[in-house]
Amino acid sequence: MKGYPAQVGGHIDYKTAGKDYFAVRTKDTFNYHYRYAKFRNGNIYQFSFVFPIDQFQEYDEIINDIYKDFIVQHKNQKGRIVL
Repeated sequence: MKGYPAQVGGHIDYKTAGKDYFAVRTKDTFNYHYRYAKFRNGNIYQFSFVFPIDQFQEYDEIINDIYKDFIVQHKNQKGRIVL
């Protein structure tokens, strides 16, 4: 999470983290940059968005919907899907 603002520029506008996830949103002159990541079984699963500042309300709602439904699934040794 610490390296993301340096990658995209701007300053941190929002951040949160837990034992198996993080989310960070940065804001530059024209855009918001958002990244959400989950950690599972030594892997990182993430999504990123860049959107114009003047469309924050619309995109923030969409991103929150995706965030709520972002579930990491994988198959175990028996081929069954597990969370």
